[in-house]
Amino acid sequence: MRRLFKHHQIVAKLGGILLILLFLKLVMIGTGFYAARHMMGDATAINYAGSERMRSFKMGLLLDSWIESRELGEEAKANILLKEAKEEMARFEEVLYGLRDGSEKYGLPRVLDDDVIAQLNKVIERWERRMKPLLKAIMVAPTTDLSKFLLTQYKEEVYDFVGEIDRAVYLYERYSTWKVKVFDSLQYFFLLLTVLFTITAVYLLFRVIKRPLKKIQKAMDRITSGDFRARVDLPTNDEIGDLAKGFNYMVERLENLYLNLESLVADKTRALRQKNKALSILYQVASSVNTTLPMKELLEELLVKLISLLNAKAGLVRFLDSNRNELKLIAHRGLSETFVREEMSLPLNNCTCGVSIEESRIITIDHCNFCLGPLDRRCKREGFAATVIVPLSCQNKLLGTFNLFFDTPQSFNEEDYELLDSIGKHIGMAVENYQLQTQSLKLAAMEERVLIANELHDSIAQSLAFLKIQGKLLEESLKKGNLDQATKDLEQLLKGVERSNKDVRELLVHFRTRIEPDGLEATLEKYLAKFREETGIETRFEAEQNTPTISEDAEIHVLHIIQEALSNVRKHSGASRVRVAIGGNGCFEALVEDNGRGFDIGAVEKKGFSHIGLDIMKERARRIKGELSVISTPGKGTRVLLRIP
Repeated sequence: MRRLFKHHQIVAKLGGILLILLFLKLVMIGTGFYAARHMMGDATAINYAGSERMRSFKMGLLLDSWIESRELGEEAKANILLKEAKEEMARFEEVLYGLRDGSEKYGLPRVLDDDVIAQLNKVIERWERRMKPLLKAIMVAPTTDLSKFLLTQYKEEVYDFVGEIDRAVYLYERYSTWKVKVFDSLQYFFLLLTVLFTITAVYLLFRVIKRPLKKIQKAMDRITSGDFRARVDLPTNDEIGDLAKGFNYMVERLENLYLNLESLVADKTRALRQKNKALSILYQVASSVNTTLPMKELLEELLVKLISLLNAKAGLVRFLDSNRNELKLIAHRGLSETFVREEMSLPLNNCTCGVSIEESRIITIDHCNFCLGPLDRRCKREGFAATVIVPLSCQNKLLGTFNLFFDTPQSFNEEDYELLDSIGKHIGMAVENYQLQTQSLKLAAMEERVLIANELHDSIAQSLAFLKIQGKLLEESLKKGNLDQATKDLEQLLKGVERSNKDVRELLVHFRTRIEPDGLEATLEKYLAKFREETGIETRFEAEQNTPTISEDAEIHVLHIIQEALSNVRKHSGASRVRVAIGGNGCFEALVEDNGRGFDIGAVEKKGFSHIGLDIMKERARRIKGELSVISTPGKGTRVLLRIP
């Protein structure tokens, strides 16, 4: 029991009182030194800020004299004036940043007032964006006329710029005056506190023994009569205080055994209910975000659930547009059309929602007592008493926010914030997955378009080029009156048109062919039957029983590769038989071989594979991580083999 409390002699209280009085005096003196040092720095800052106004005009005058010296041909004087102007610019910028951030070089303290900082930032922004570039443009202008024109612009804008500096000086003076008043108030406060504490200490010293013992005696009498609620209220830390603490500790333990058991059970039950509610909400959120609905519908359905579960009045979801530095409203529930129209696009720096994104934290707003700006006042105008703003994130990537609006003031504890943060991460993960899936589909569509374009080029474009040449030959034959040659050219032209027509039909069949519900084997059998009927070429299809399974996307590419190979058989091989087989041992294999005339692989590689579609087949094989090989010998047919690991 004695280890629970630390003993102090009663006489030590006298020393404690004296130490407190000494502390108050030291605080008063320290406050005086601190205030004097900072007020001295404020005076320096105000002087330097005032000099910035003069320096703004001085830079213009120096450049005016510099231009005049250049016109008079006084290059030495002009160089000196230009150097002075640059030095003034550098000193102006050093002092300007020193006023805001503090500078040991100039003895400037760091500003802590938000209004002064905001005004200085405004001056700095105008200096960096307009005044400084304008001065530099004057210095580097190729002609004096252009320098004069730019200097005229500077002189027109410098008065407004100096006005901004005047505003900063005024705010700094107001800030310094406020600190003086605060210092005076603190001095009076500490003086009054010293007097009061001295009077109180004298009173307590007379009562330090008699009053505590009397309280302990009364508490013991109540305990003896069976009142376990009795406590001794002694804030002292001496031997009598330790005795009172031990007494209270003993009575409290005894009372807990009789009275607090039911209270502890109720607290645990209440905490368990809160946890169950949070888990239920997270489960419903997780089940909602895992649906296949379009993103807008998914978010609107999720908002309906959150509004109901968290007793909100309305809600919305915004996505972050990093390029435009703004939030775009994507989904909403319970909001008026006017509110939605005004909130469709929200700049990050104009509302608390932007603060939530930039600081990556949950923000709760009580519209009855607090309002950041005109955009936040829309929420109050809508009739909302409180708003909670939760960032949406996925793997530390900020994606937007979701807001819940309440018609009564809200009070959230740490567990509530953890729940809201988890909801934000769940929604953020769903949004990120949806965006990645959308990008993947777009990329796949773009790649497929490239392949289709290549196939069109390799068939239709080449046929049309041939027809164009035949048309010119026919035109020349007609001009020369050579009817026999014109007839031959016309025959070639008609044959070319017929080939183009066949190519178009084949491409249409090629693009329209889809995997049958029964699978790749059934699709290939159906396609080969049609190929045999249209070309008269004998076909044979073979499929092993244990053919490895591949994805649906890979099956589509395999089908197109086989179609392209068969198209080459029809156009170029002169074959009478073709065999298509699928199977493989450990990896998927697809084979197309014919008994046609074949070709010289080396010669074709020098010319490029494009005219027989092999580049397209190789590209499709690469997209499914497969390997395509072509074996052909003149007079011995061609063999095309696709292997997918």
